[in-house]
Amino acid sequence: MANDDHIALLKKGVDAWNAWRKENPNIHPDFREADLSEANLVHADLSHANLFRAHLSDGADLKAGSYGQWFGVTPGAEPRRSGGEPQRCEPQRGVPH
Repeated sequence: MANDDHIALLKKGVDAWNAWRKENPNIHPDFREADLSEANLVHADLSHANLFRAHLSDGADLKAGSYGQWFGVTPGAEPRRSGGEPQRCEPQRGVPH
């Protein structure tokens, strides 16, 4: 079940949410089974968030959001493998960018 404090903070807006995330980078937000269908998540830092069975359909605004942060990459970025050459990350088909 989702953490009610995390949901309440997200409802305060993306700026308040991102400020809290910046102050608490080691906390993994818990949105399990939360109804985020009406949420504006554009530019929200959802890195390491647990979105298991979260309801994101029917209006959750994810365009230009932080989906790349969920996976630790940004489309088109060149993350480095430890001790290796840069690896180009291409957006996946069907994933907004």
